[in-house]
Amino acid sequence: ADHLPLPNTTLTLRPLPAPLPANPGSGQPPPPPPVPYEAMSDTDGKFSFQGIEPGRYTLTAQHAGYVTKTYLAAGGGSTANVLTLTAGQHLTELSVELADQTVLSGKVTDDAGDPMSGVTVRPMRPVLLNGRMRIATAGAGVRTGSDGAFQLTVAAGRWYLSFSISR
Repeated sequence: ADHLPLPNTTLTLRPLPAPLPANPGSGQPPPPPPVPYEAMSDTDGKFSFQGIEPGRYTLTAQHAGYVTKTYLAAGGGSTANVLTLTAGQHLTELSVELADQTVLSGKVTDDAGDPMSGVTVRPMRPVLLNGRMRIATAGAGVRTGSDGAFQLTVAAGRWYLSFSISR
């Protein structure tokens, strides 16, 4: 990772839905889903959002040629991807690192060389889990088409593929 600024990156600040009311049978229709805020990074990779309502949000960054990434606060935890914003608050130095993306593609065939449709292909990669290296699924995967072909977009790096057939 070279940590260079990435201009023209689309950043989306998406409000999390408000908790449901204690009495959902009040006859009131549910509120409309909140509208996300969008910003574009400048030549220095900097961005800002204006007029944000206080609340809880997730922040994602998207740029062609890179894997879309959701901001995670340092330290992790179950709410590391939630930004809680208060009135008049100014957050600075938020950083979202984007990884180059690559495409894994191929064709699944049977022993006779005929294409196999409907095979689930999942990307897998090594992860450290409880102090031990394991191969873990990284994403839902895709199903092969009628021609047996598949295509997965993933972060650049070393990948393993898992193939499964639903009966």
